Amino acid sequence: MKTQKIIRLVRLKEKDNDELKYSDYDIISSLNEAIRYTNMRLSTMNSDFLEKAVVLDEKEINDEIAAYNAQVEEENRKEMVRFGLTGVDLPDDFLSLMGVVRTGEGCCHNNYRLKCAQPGMHLERDEYYIMGNKLFTRCHTVRLLYRAAIPQVTDADDNIELPDFFTDGLAKMASMILHNDPNTDVMRQAMDSVIDSLIPHRRYSNMRSRMPFKV
Repeated sequence: MKTQKIIRLVRLKEKDNDELKYSDYDIISSLNEAIRYTNMRLSTMNSDFLEKAVVLDEKEINDEIAAYNAQVEEENRKEMVRFGLTGVDLPDDFLSLMGVVRTGEGCCHNNYRLKCAQPGMHLERDEYYIMGNKLFTRCHTVRLLYRAAIPQVTDADDNIELPDFFTDGLAKMASMILHNDPNTDVMRQAMDSVIDSLIPHRRYSNMRSRMPFKV
């Protein structure tokens, strides 16, 4: 959805069609606050809405670094990565971790979910840890499963990476933020209510629902 669409809805809610009360900058700032809060809220919900997967391949990353280094001066060259020693950068939109899975061609233990180890300690072949903004593992190719953050916007022409059914909810939250203190409990509860009404609670569970009758 376009940011401009949210701006128009907020102006309609605030009766500011003449653009006298709020500038686009004011509304975009409030919208970004709503997006940040949505990210924070969704990260605590066991929902698959923001789930994402990316393959991290040590060879591919180093090939890209080598190609880059060949085109720049020596002082601007990047260091090669070794997943077990230097770690590998997490994605820019990384919000929270769901799991790390071993993958790669020729690996006899593909799709094995690695175990979390203590940061800074010796890594076994079936372990990983996250320290700072880096993932460390002795596997050379892994699939990172994580919840991704919704990017913020800077301009009225920017796209918001959310489906259209979020339009009214984001406009409502941005409007609340414009003339309220977002740190109050009432504000947080109101925004939680908006997000909870938008996101289906699709949860992972191995538990079977109890039937309303006995067999």
